[in-house]
Amino acid sequence: MWIIRVLLLLLVCADAVAGQGSNPAQKSNLKPSDPCTVDGIVVKSTTGEGIKRVTVQLTPLGGGQQSYSALTENNGRFVIRDIAPGRYAIYASGNGYVEQAAENGKPGSQTRILNLSPGENTSGLAFRLVPPGVITGTVYDEDGEPVMSAQVRAMRVSGSAAHRPSGESGSEQTNDLGEYRIWGLQRGKYLVSATYRAPESGQPQPTDQVYLSTFHPSTPDVSQATVVDVEPGSETSGVDVDLRQAHAVAVRGRVMVDAPVKTLKGIFVSLVPRSADGGSSFSNSANYGSPAQDDSGSFEIRGVPPGPYNVVAFWNDGRRQLGAKVPIEISSASLDDVTVLLSNPTTLSGRFRVEGGSQFEFTRLGLTLQSNDSMTGSDGARIKADGTFVIPNVFDGNYRVQVFGFPEEYYVKSAQQGRTEVLLSGLTVSHSMPPSALEITLSPDGGRVDGTVVHDQNPVGGAMVVLVPDPPHRDNEQMYSLKTADGLGRFSLLGLPPGDFKLFAWESVPGTNYVDPDFFEAFEARGTRVHIEEKQPQTVQLEAITAEEQLD
Repeated sequence: MWIIRVLLLLLVCADAVAGQGSNPAQKSNLKPSDPCTVDGIVVKSTTGEGIKRVTVQLTPLGGGQQSYSALTENNGRFVIRDIAPGRYAIYASGNGYVEQAAENGKPGSQTRILNLSPGENTSGLAFRLVPPGVITGTVYDEDGEPVMSAQVRAMRVSGSAAHRPSGESGSEQTNDLGEYRIWGLQRGKYLVSATYRAPESGQPQPTDQVYLSTFHPSTPDVSQATVVDVEPGSETSGVDVDLRQAHAVAVRGRVMVDAPVKTLKGIFVSLVPRSADGGSSFSNSANYGSPAQDDSGSFEIRGVPPGPYNVVAFWNDGRRQLGAKVPIEISSASLDDVTVLLSNPTTLSGRFRVEGGSQFEFTRLGLTLQSNDSMTGSDGARIKADGTFVIPNVFDGNYRVQVFGFPEEYYVKSAQQGRTEVLLSGLTVSHSMPPSALEITLSPDGGRVDGTVVHDQNPVGGAMVVLVPDPPHRDNEQMYSLKTADGLGRFSLLGLPPGDFKLFAWESVPGTNYVDPDFFEAFEARGTRVHIEEKQPQTVQLEAITAEEQLD
């Protein structure tokens, strides 16, 4: 009898334990809107010590929800409460650290994806933040001796123009051992250059040897420079620069104006390295200059190495502005009698034309000229109701036409200056040759692409759809089109210019630049090729590149 009682007791206990494990009552009480909680810790990858005042951010994927964030405490711990259920990207940044993923994210990624069910509590997330990338090296002179106080720059370059820097990312001076350390660099490709100007002692001779702006490892020519790869948290060492010298000369001349002025003394005259197309050159990033020495505008610029330059000068008395750009070639001898004639900027006029003869509100348009060289850009155009416009204060230089404010079903079909098409090639303005009127044509007959974005046959709402031009137009931002898919993954791209393109669909991840060649280069094969023709609609279905794939 006692055996039966024991068996019954065991069955009751088992039922009780089973009931506690499944807890069906608790699950049945959950509502779709029940909030979630996420907690964890942020530590240094090198020591394991908690990092305070780091922001942990939760950003919804696909849009339609709010973001959530929390600051870490002194021990590095954080808690984010009252989170709406959904799919989020989570990352940590701040206090000197760039965005980085939680520990269990994809290797090397900057973000982790969380799928939060109603009422879910996700605990124990760990962020081990590694320091940004670092480049170190030494600068040497022509004798192999370290150079102190040389200025070293790291410049980010993009995939389609690997030897065209997109801007300075960091700089540092060398120490007494000729060493430098540039910290805080994001993952990517860089060019490293060093510039050194020896301190003047007494009166320098105009034909001294001078150091050129030299790229790693030892070239003044940017096309021959070695690209340096930087990975997150890594130190790329041994990026040395052997400075190159050149025989320097002097450039002398006079600044003149085509109107009476009291004095020209103090006007600064610059020599800006010139590229083959007339714009600024990255092959020698060092500029040279000197102020005018007297009322007559005489100037002398010493220590200039041979090469092509633009002589640039501006003058402004508060009522009017004058400017000049004079191209010169410097060889092995000093250059004398350079005349820099300051003149009034040019006024460029023109008109908009719309194909089809439909009514159009021209006053809603915007038009600017983006400078391709060292001169300043232009003022914005003043566009009248009839489509005519005037762009005042256009200095000599090379420009790219930029039009905005038109309806999405239109596209800029052409921009002609006289008989020359300048929309893609750019236009040149010179006061010595009055510019022809600029005629810009808008057309409602662009191509159209409609489609849906799916993953595993399910629609991907909020996906980023990007139309990317084929080379050689990938450096022209106006050729790109970008649209966010709706909640059902549907999208429409209108007013597309004719040409060959690739379509990409990305599940949206915060902070990603979807028109960055470095980014989509790795996904080139995932693009869908499309040929755009006027008035020709087409329909496509795109397979989304998921957030996990982007972060792999």
